[in-house]
Amino acid sequence: MYQDDDDSIASSFEEEDQMEIFIDRCSICFDAQHNLCVESCRDQFCLECFIKYIAQVVKSSWGLSVTTIKCPVCNEVISKQEWSRYVPRSIVELYDKYNAPYKSYTRACIHCEIEIVPCVHQPTVTNLHQQSRNSTSQTRITERFMIGSDYLVNKR
Repeated sequence: MYQDDDDSIASSFEEEDQMEIFIDRCSICFDAQHNLCVESCRDQFCLECFIKYIAQVVKSSWGLSVTTIKCPVCNEVISKQEWSRYVPRSIVELYDKYNAPYKSYTRACIHCEIEIVPCVHQPTVTNLHQQSRNSTSQTRITERFMIGSDYLVNKR
């Protein structure tokens, strides 16, 4: 009678020991000690497995749709800001290249490289007045600008 109780207690301790072993292991390979933890979901990985996983997701997308990187364990979305800290720059550049066609119509000023985007407001006609000083007189210049989705405004 007591032998059965001792066996079940020993079995319970063995299971707890095995669980503790897995808690400290990579959630992908279960072999290596984890050395990074995803902030959004707290799953843990060894760096080698995490890099291989991200590279595989990016390379398999082929740029056919917007690629979201999700945790391989719980499927939570991992932000680019987070996963890009751990992978080689070449993978981040490939991700950017594949996802560029799906970004909103962002552009940059050719002179100052500040990002500009289409105006979200309804198209309207606006008169802008600029005064310039001439050496002899003051002239008034009026220009008409179309503000809307066809024209870009500064995004800051």
